[in-house]
Amino acid sequence: MKREYIKLIALICLAVTVLCGCGSKKDTHYIPTGTDASEPTLSEEARKLYQYETPKEGDLCADIEILGHGHIYVKLFKEDAGYAVDNFVEKAKKGEYDGTYVSEASEGYYLQAGKPLTDDTKEESIWGGGFSNEISEDLYTTRGALCMANQGTDGTNAMQFFFVTAGKDLVNSLAKPLGEHYNMTLRDYLETNYGTSLTDAQLARYLTYGGAPWLYGHNTVFGQVFRGYDVMDEVCSLRASGEEAIYVKKVVIYEYVD
Repeated sequence: MKREYIKLIALICLAVTVLCGCGSKKDTHYIPTGTDASEPTLSEEARKLYQYETPKEGDLCADIEILGHGHIYVKLFKEDAGYAVDNFVEKAKKGEYDGTYVSEASEGYYLQAGKPLTDDTKEESIWGGGFSNEISEDLYTTRGALCMANQGTDGTNAMQFFFVTAGKDLVNSLAKPLGEHYNMTLRDYLETNYGTSLTDAQLARYLTYGGAPWLYGHNTVFGQVFRGYDVMDEVCSLRASGEEAIYVKKVVIYEYVD
């Protein structure tokens, strides 16, 4: 994530300036309420789309418990990102994520976890070394997406994962300063600086549901949060501020029960 984070700093700072100037192993069927109900990816319209569909009976899911903060529930996409899901599931079942460090965060952008507690621990996939990206046209790096962290190049996925936390307000805020100060569209910016080509329909998804369009095609999406956005945002904010060390208590793999 570091490469993308550094490249995006200037644009996010510009956008901020413009804005300022202006549970259990077997979950029950989930009906959005409270804070989660306001999430764009949990709206009735969103849930008609493949990525944001409410889990069905038997779907493979993960319960990621953050020590002292709560649970983030994720639906996994085995058919779209088989290597990433197999790697995550196997490591979770072996307990390799239990007690790992929430290593990086940028508030309103991303939250990265799964880092071993000692820097000298070699991070490897279940096959040893790293494995290649799996890019699906049906999965986007939108808000709540669970993605594999890599070292900025293909073939370097190993253990760490991250959540995209960026909301639609951030994505929409980038377009105006680009046009006013650089006479450039957001699509042009993404193409020029990241080699990311998006159609109008694809970009519209980010403008509607939030996320990090600059990561599309560069990181594997293998899961989507369907409950626990409040926990995700709280942990992201605390980790970004450096207020406390935060750890993954446990990752439990389970089949969804309606």
